[in-house]
Amino acid sequence: MNNTQLEYFVEAVRTGNYRTAAARLYVSPQAISQSIKNLEHELGLQLMNKKGRAVVPTQDALRLFPDAERLINEFSSFESKARKAASEQPGRQTIRLGITEAPLRGCLYDKDFVRVRAQKLQLGIQVRFLSNEPCKDALREGLLDAAVIQGLFQHEQSIFSKFLAASPLCLFTSSRVAPKSFTLEMLNGAHVAVPTDTHTCFSYVRNLLVAHNVHPTFDLIDNDKDSLHNYLRNGGYAFGYGISSVEAWPDIIKLQLNTSNSQLLNFYLCWTTSKVLESELDEHLKDWLPPTISQ
Repeated sequence: MNNTQLEYFVEAVRTGNYRTAAARLYVSPQAISQSIKNLEHELGLQLMNKKGRAVVPTQDALRLFPDAERLINEFSSFESKARKAASEQPGRQTIRLGITEAPLRGCLYDKDFVRVRAQKLQLGIQVRFLSNEPCKDALREGLLDAAVIQGLFQHEQSIFSKFLAASPLCLFTSSRVAPKSFTLEMLNGAHVAVPTDTHTCFSYVRNLLVAHNVHPTFDLIDNDKDSLHNYLRNGGYAFGYGISSVEAWPDIIKLQLNTSNSQLLNFYLCWTTSKVLESELDEHLKDWLPPTISQ
């Protein structure tokens, strides 16, 4: 049993619906369902009963719910105190940096790339990868000192600067099914992976395609490497940008779309005034995390 399982269980009880719980936690309904099944197996208890599209907690689940909520809060409190203690050690300058996971399937920066680079350069930066909205929340609550997030961060005690302008207009798919030339209109009727980050980002992609009179079939898939790899190899498409390991996968290629639309997703480096950071932090991080598409 782990904290993630408890979070999925608590949200499922609160909402009474796996799809709603998944939307709030930025994962797929299948991930919620499978996690709760695993938890039921570990505990030897039935926690949820399906009733149409709804799920109803059992009496055992209702009795365990308050304890699960308490454990989640205690874990969050412990993490916050531990990170604060680490950053306050004498002679140690540590920046707690959050990087939003790219909203169009994949990551703005490949996680392994970032962590290995941080270890080699010994920059004293603790990196956390979060979905866009939780990244903003962590910054507001003081769990992060700085963050790279999509869109402006409206907070009275924050400073931000333009960090990266990224174009979503590229696609990943299997080289076995990719045509020699590709246009946006070819996505009509095609299967496209649904983003599992924020709803606003999904709306952005959907509205962009609708504006071009393009209507694909959107599929919700689990947010893990194997699921995405299998999806692409079976002929599906997924939007992507930034430094991504997907381009190095066997039989997977990146398609540049032929379209006049040049809209960009703007990312900002934000930090709070609660902790004084170096004035050159902006340029420092830009050197450390070179974007593939910059201003």
